[in-house]
Amino acid sequence: MKQLLKMLLWVVFMAPLIYLMNIWNELPERVPLHFDINGNADRYGSKTELAAIVGIMVVVSILTTLLIRNIHRIDPKKKYTADSLKKMKELSVIMAVFLSALAAAIIYSASNGTTLSTGKFIFIGVGLLFAILGNYMYNIKPNYFIGIRIATTLEDENNWKATHRLAAPLWLAGGVLIVLLALVLPLKPALYGMGIVFLLIIIVPIAYSIYLYKTGK
Repeated sequence: MKQLLKMLLWVVFMAPLIYLMNIWNELPERVPLHFDINGNADRYGSKTELAAIVGIMVVVSILTTLLIRNIHRIDPKKKYTADSLKKMKELSVIMAVFLSALAAAIIYSASNGTTLSTGKFIFIGVGLLFAILGNYMYNIKPNYFIGIRIATTLEDENNWKATHRLAAPLWLAGGVLIVLLALVLPLKPALYGMGIVFLLIIIVPIAYSIYLYKTGK
């Protein structure tokens, strides 16, 4: 079973490259590589440049997965239980799927010359990722790599727990809100809305952690 799961994970890693290979001959020599906020292409490049971008994203996906799965080996705190290690492995798979889907969306945008529909797909993916991460925040133990990592949380385990108990439902709600914004708003307003939500779900837990530290609670 473990070998099968490893094979499936490698399929996830390689899926964007397989997709690119399948449509390679259909791509024009110059493809759009960057889009403005309205979804219009504003920079073009060669197919080789597109392949390099996708290749880099695949490498990043593999390295991110390896890092998440092996954090317990390099983290000085080393406060991982068997259950938390299992959750980290699950999180690594989620990140691999997200990054591969993002790479596939970039290929689709380049091949079709637009990011209007793809942009919404990416926003929905980002929203779902935040919601899933929020669900996992309940189980993240104090560490230097994942979570709300500031001095007040890293130096006090109770502060870490309280901060992440607040951050978990906040990230979950923020992720759902981003999905809704992507579904009901045009691309540009949805982008601004996602930026505001992102700032809130970052700033509020940090402010709460500092408040707990200042008040001694």
